[in-house]
Amino acid sequence: MAQTKGAAASSYQVALDDLRTRQIRPVYLFYGDEDYLQELVLKSMLDELIEPAWRAFNYAVFDARNLEFSTLAEYLFTMPMFGGKVAVLRDAFKSPAAFEEKLAASFSELPPANHLILLSDSADQRRKLFKAVAEAGRCVEFKKLRAGDVSAWIRERAGASGVEISPEAVAAMIEYAGNDLRQLEANLSKAIAHAGPGANKVGSEDVSAVSGRTSLHTIFELGDAIGRRNPAQAQVVLKDILESGETAVYVLVMLARHFRQLLQARTYSRQGLAGADLAAAMGVHPFVAMKSSQQARSFSEEELESALARILEADIAVKTGKSTDPSAEIQRLVFELCGAKK
Repeated sequence: MAQTKGAAASSYQVALDDLRTRQIRPVYLFYGDEDYLQELVLKSMLDELIEPAWRAFNYAVFDARNLEFSTLAEYLFTMPMFGGKVAVLRDAFKSPAAFEEKLAASFSELPPANHLILLSDSADQRRKLFKAVAEAGRCVEFKKLRAGDVSAWIRERAGASGVEISPEAVAAMIEYAGNDLRQLEANLSKAIAHAGPGANKVGSEDVSAVSGRTSLHTIFELGDAIGRRNPAQAQVVLKDILESGETAVYVLVMLARHFRQLLQARTYSRQGLAGADLAAAMGVHPFVAMKSSQQARSFSEEELESALARILEADIAVKTGKSTDPSAEIQRLVFELCGAKK
């Protein structure tokens, strides 16, 4: 759906529609936590707006945190000799108030051939700058993709490479990399290469052959070991996760999310949901819903709630410094979770 004058944020698909129809707006704000998708759309937009031969002259990146508005204006509000100019302004909402005020009032002065793309981790829709961009162009929010959207994205990227990917291969990719689009892209490229020259289809065997054990994969293995009340195996998996470079805080976050999903699966399953309906209710890929439902059978709802409370205690202990050895804290936590069954 197109963004109307003064409207709130659009999805990244709207920006792609602008590219497909060559109706590119003079000003864009790209923000959100899906940075890889943002990078892809930004690259596509630059490729459309600037000829490679002129990129050294007509493309510049600025940092709003330490930039005089006059410097940006001198570059952006003058006509280029050839083609149009593009300015990318990073950390757009971290500029001084006076800079933001001037920027928000300046969009009408842009020469027709020039474009400005603002980048930010987050954006406050109440700010004058946000409203000014929405008025003159588009505000595009890049959210982490939901399960069904990730599957569609994988199929789309495979199609762009000239291959078809099987549903089993899509599920395997998500099993290994979750919704990490950067990792999914890398694994897809490897799987296509593994399928061989001239191959027009990628199967789950290609994905399994090239995908390493990721944090999502090992978190499920850790959940399996805890569900089987096997502390020795759980500690082996935990050791693998920590030695792969993941921090104690990250492991706690992943464990909390995992056990919340188990509790969701247990609750929704009791209400009669299964398969695609369960996945939709949980907001996850069907594979994740299936695995969560299977693991949730090893726990009562009370045990899952108790496990979440214990994970929260460990998280607080690590983040506040009460625990001086985060790795040891997580090891104790995993032992306790393995012994949770009464």
